[in-house]
Amino acid sequence: MEQKQLNRKRIVELNKVPLFVQYLNSFKGAKYYPPYLSLSTGKVVGYFFFLTAIVTLLSIVVPTIGYIVGIGGIGQYMQEHVPEFSLQNGMLAIEEVVEYENGNTRIYISSDVETYSKDDLNPKLSMEFLAGKHNAMINVDGVVSEIRYKDYNTLSMDKEGLLKNTPLFYLSLVFVFIAGYFGQAIYIISTVLLLAVIGLMSNSMYQFKLQFGQLMRLAVYATTILCTLEAVNRALNLISVTIASVVGMVWTAFVFFGAVTVCGQLKNMGKIR
Repeated sequence: MEQKQLNRKRIVELNKVPLFVQYLNSFKGAKYYPPYLSLSTGKVVGYFFFLTAIVTLLSIVVPTIGYIVGIGGIGQYMQEHVPEFSLQNGMLAIEEVVEYENGNTRIYISSDVETYSKDDLNPKLSMEFLAGKHNAMINVDGVVSEIRYKDYNTLSMDKEGLLKNTPLFYLSLVFVFIAGYFGQAIYIISTVLLLAVIGLMSNSMYQFKLQFGQLMRLAVYATTILCTLEAVNRALNLISVTIASVVGMVWTAFVFFGAVTVCGQLKNMGKIR
């Protein structure tokens, strides 16, 4: 009875551990992972949303705001770099091509191109905007959307009108950040599921008694490593995207399978449920 009470007290204490402490412990190695199995489901789900917010902040919000500050604001940049154009009757006409590329961001606008499709987007870029004569394609971390000008036939716009509506561009960033958040959430969930499924093989091979839900919990925290490294690299553009992903995946796999081994042994000994 006393042991059960001690275990309950320990679980209650674990569930009071701040999210940021859980985040930092994810990087410290497999021996820090067994307590995660005692956390409530709500706590783990809360951590998932917390992690998604951190990754979105680092990979999308910080680079975007940094870029806007660097160019002196959207209005100033459009005044100096956007050529004369008109958008009328569902068609775009622009005097010269607008092309910008920096790290994982690309903008290309040309009325010489009739239409763009999803296939024209580069999946390796985190943010891309392609605009042609009849439509525009937008990609934000894998979340693709299309703007067809004919759907806004009553809309008429030119450079002067664009400058007057600069505040709307800042407002639209909120929707970009929200779309980016959901894009990151899908990516994290996919990675967690992949790790957990692969973990089943290790679990079976070494005859551990971990349940799939427990493997999922371990994968959520291990994925913190990969997602954080990729996000920091996007924010600071330190190394290539490929190298950052490879390093992150190797580190994540090493910690995850180490955690599966440690937790599996403890479960077989009856030290954890």
